[in-house]
Amino acid sequence: EWDVNVVSPEFIGNVYRYIQEKKLPPKIFVDLRIPLLPTQQSTLSLLEEKSTVLSSTIGLPCDDSVLSALWTLGVQSASDLIVNYPKSLEKFLRAPTVEGMLFALSSTVQECSLLQGLFDEKKITSQQRHQLRTVINREVWNFQGLHRSVLAEIIRSLPIFSLFGRPDDRLSVITTTSHFLPPDEALHELLNDQFVNLTDKNLLSYLSIPKMPE
Repeated sequence: EWDVNVVSPEFIGNVYRYIQEKKLPPKIFVDLRIPLLPTQQSTLSLLEEKSTVLSSTIGLPCDDSVLSALWTLGVQSASDLIVNYPKSLEKFLRAPTVEGMLFALSSTVQECSLLQGLFDEKKITSQQRHQLRTVINREVWNFQGLHRSVLAEIIRSLPIFSLFGRPDDRLSVITTTSHFLPPDEALHELLNDQFVNLTDKNLLSYLSIPKMPE
């Protein structure tokens, strides 16, 4: 077990160079729990198989505000790492896509139900939450079908949704059992926070939110 409070970046760099020179398999990074050192932090972090580390931010369709929220929540980018890691290590990193971002975000907590508490604890602003939902809505059509149910659960667990009967800056998570789309022709001023105020067509289709029977 590495003592991340004692091991120096220089020593880790020597370990990386040795592994590269000997052409050891990339799995050794996870098996030995070799820590990585992001430039923006003062402590070493461990690279896990269910990683919170994106391989890069290049190509990730997020503005600086959303990226700032991700870093605050615990997502990291390997492009910010001091150590020049081998490309073969990327199999243990998340892809620089919105899909990869969501998996990295879900790995910052033990279970998805804890994401709302994390957002609140880290004081992620309502503007950042709105922007995150916009990014997801714009890219959700491009998600792979294989992970649809898992990704949909992660998205529903993010406190990024507007509910009727609540202020616009009080965003919430949603579930498929407790939240509904309002009936057609419903008077919005009569709706309570059971009803999701969502007009993003891509997300409406992807999340399978049921409509309340009339």
